Amino acid sequence: MQIPIIVVGDTSGRYILGIESQRGNISVVRHVHDLGEMLGTAQSGIARAILLVTQYEDLTQSMLAALYELDVAVCAVIDPGSNLPFSEIYTIDALADIPDVLQGVRSAVDRLEDYSDSHGGVYDRQPSNSTSEVESHEAELNQAVSEKTEERLGKVLAIWGAQGAPGRTTFAVNLSGLAANAGHKVCLVDADTYGASVGAVLGLTDDYSSLAQMCHFADRGNLDSQKIDELVSTIQHKSHQLDIISGINRPDRWTEIRGKALSRVINMLREKYDVIIIDTSFCIEQDEAAAFDGLAPLRNDGSLTSILEADHILVVGAADVVGVPRTVKALDSLKNLLSDTMIDIPRSVFFNKVRADAVGANPTVAIEHAWERFGPSEKIEGYVSEDRATTDKACLSGKTIMEAAPKSKVGLEFESVFTHISAVLALRPAEDLSDDASNLSSDNVRYKRKLGPLARLWGR
Repeated sequence: MQIPIIVVGDTSGRYILGIESQRGNISVVRHVHDLGEMLGTAQSGIARAILLVTQYEDLTQSMLAALYELDVAVCAVIDPGSNLPFSEIYTIDALADIPDVLQGVRSAVDRLEDYSDSHGGVYDRQPSNSTSEVESHEAELNQAVSEKTEERLGKVLAIWGAQGAPGRTTFAVNLSGLAANAGHKVCLVDADTYGASVGAVLGLTDDYSSLAQMCHFADRGNLDSQKIDELVSTIQHKSHQLDIISGINRPDRWTEIRGKALSRVINMLREKYDVIIIDTSFCIEQDEAAAFDGLAPLRNDGSLTSILEADHILVVGAADVVGVPRTVKALDSLKNLLSDTMIDIPRSVFFNKVRADAVGANPTVAIEHAWERFGPSEKIEGYVSEDRATTDKACLSGKTIMEAAPKSKVGLEFESVFTHISAVLALRPAEDLSDDASNLSSDNVRYKRKLGPLARLWGR
């Protein structure tokens, strides 16, 4: 099999001349000096592998994902003892002879199919030894996957719903508070790239996006547990703590939330938290035109990745004559998405803002009747009543409903929602966390919540 390659760097010409002198099945089809030219050439389909002599430190996760989708293997010549943050790159010792370099390129191409099959799990493997054979690599991969499944990883819940503000953020915030109160280690992620609002609802005043920063680090392979700890906002929720990853503060920053990087962030959060609740945006449309350009970010990468990485999807619908039909159509779009990606993710449907004025004297019966007649196969799991006074009070004070009015009707209904979610996610019973979560000091909680933004303006 002929293996045409692109060589990046190599200003001295050592590798190009050495490879061509061998007159084997590996040949240099293009010599480039920057990554942009490399990517453009790779997209033309003329190469099977990339040999990086320089600039490998500038590679990002998105670039590597684009190359692997093009079925192009990546090799890098690195100094002895050095490591790269991405295990997809096949490393070759800088002191290796040309025959060893050629063998490294062949091995990288041979295992390319393994990387494509493993998809997201490949990000978690350690960089392989450049002298290892393909068989030993496969054995290590199988062992790593087996060990991964034995670990207790956190459950991801995506909160999603149709356009029109059905209450996705309200559900995400209050379910996160309930999960924290139950003794779980919880992270609330705001991945809504159209209108992030978790920070404002909970009274966080810092105007920056920790999610965008995490995606930046993840895209360059530099995200670790310590950086996550530095970027999350930790607040006190009753006697427990809740970690929050704030979203982008303007919709035009959506390009900072790339799918591959967000997937890496979510997978790392699984290793740190019991429950990860993601507030997503409504739109899950895939831009088919942009999808042909492997490097171009997709407008809805945030919501698409959050949904496809979830263990369960909670669908929130607005209980009115506009919200119910929208929810029916949105569920059809969700089914098509999951069918196209061949991923079957369980989902639960809840209707929010239930009130007689919107759908009739007996609202739940009216919604059930319409759902049975026109709705999809999923059944409605529950309802949350419209209680504007309670929700406004909670939002104005930067608190969850459980904090502002725990005994209210809507508060009790959210407890029922959390009971259902705990069952479908098979969350473990709350454990005695003592000093870890119950007895918080000022050192644990790094962000004090304040009155909502409007209340602060009125108080001036």
